Order: sequence, then structure tokens, then C-alpha cells
Amino acid sequence: MPPTLPALSDAPTRSEVRTLLRFLQDQGTFQFPRLANGLFSAAAGQGADFLQSGYRNVWVRDNLHIAHAHWLIGDPEAAARTAMAVLQFYIKHRHRFEQVIT
Repeated sequence: MPPTLPALSDAPTRSEVRTLLRFLQDQGTFQFPRLANGLFSAAAGQGADFLQSGYRNVWVRDNLHIAHAHWLIGDPEAAARTAMAVLQFYIKHRHRFEQVIT
């Protein structure tokens, strides 16, 4: 039987929030599989169906949200790695953006 999600009261206490956070951490909610380039795919998965779904691709907005989340939880190194990987993508493909603009 799967573990039961702890409930929060209408005015959650610190203890309730800590219990919920611990539960979510134990479930792997905050584990983001990182790609070799330092970015995160849109979803975790494998196999042909997953490859066809497009969810192995990187969504820039989501990666910036993940970087920000890492920053907020006190992992600035992970945040910086993600931000640098996004920056490297834009540097690499700058000529494409310039061609579209002109």
C-alpha cells in the first residue's frame, strides 16, 4: 500500500510543513534527473514511446524554474550549472536567432 500524504491544516504549523516536506523528499518529488549537458528533460523516462513523446527535450522555462528552486533550497551550484547550460545553448545558436530577427 502506498504511503499516505500527510494533510495540512487550514493554518499549517511548521511541524506539519516539515512533515510534508520530508514525505515529498522520501517520495523523490524533488529529484530531477540531469542530462549530460547539465539541463533537465521535460520528464523522466525511457524507451521508444518516451522518445517519441518529446518529453525528453528540454524546456527552457522549466529549467529556469528548476534552477530557481535549487537556488531557494540552498543549492547555488546546481542553479548555476543549469543557468550556464541554458546560456551555452543560446550562445551556440545565437546565429539562428540573429537570422530570424534579420
